[in-house]
This record gives sequence, structure tokens and C-alpha cells, in this order.
Amino acid sequence: MGYCFIMIPAIKRLYGPGAERNEALKRHLEWFNTQPFCTAPILGVTGAMEEEKANGANIDGSSISGVKVGLMGPFAGVGDPIFWGTIRPVLAALGASLALGGNVLGPLFFFSLLTLFVWR
Repeated sequence: MGYCFIMIPAIKRLYGPGAERNEALKRHLEWFNTQPFCTAPILGVTGAMEEEKANGANIDGSSISGVKVGLMGPFAGVGDPIFWGTIRPVLAALGASLALGGNVLGPLFFFSLLTLFVWR
């Protein structure tokens, strides 16, 4: 549902009211699960495919769904170890070492840098 919510502005811009817009919205109501910080490339690719389809290219709706589903796994497989297995523990260790040394900025260091990686 979140994926469809993100795609609504693009779909409204690309398709006029009617069956094509409804079909595109239904296409993006499918199940979507990947690493949250790595969704931008998937959104970009499917958005570009929707644009090509709206401009008359011979792209089937199932192809757009297939690309979206096909990219979920690889991006989750790469993103999870990078963010949850590397960046967060390293920043937590740095922040904890500062805090153990009596520095009040340790937790702020951790949260601010983690936020920078998440929001980049």
C-alpha cells in the first residue's frame, strides 16, 4: 500500500482518469517488501516504465510488476547487511565509546549520523 501511495502523484500525472489509471494503481497495490533505504532505485525504474507505458510503448503491466518484484530481493539482500549489519553497529560502537568516556555527545553522535545515513 505504501508503494502505491508513493506512486500516486506520478500515476496521476501520467494517466488521465479512467481504466488505465485504475489499472496502474492496482498494479502498485501488490505486496512490496525490501530494505526501506534502498527503495529509490526500484521506484525510479518502475516510474520510468510507467512513463514509457503511458507514452504508448509496448510494455505490459505484468512486466512492470515483474521488474518491481525482481528487484525487491537483491536490494534487500544488499541493503540489510550494509545498514543493519555494518553502519548501525559501527556508529553505535563509536557513540558508546564516547559516552563511556563521559562525553554527552556520544548518543547525539550516534543518532545524528544514523539519521544522515537514513535520510541521505
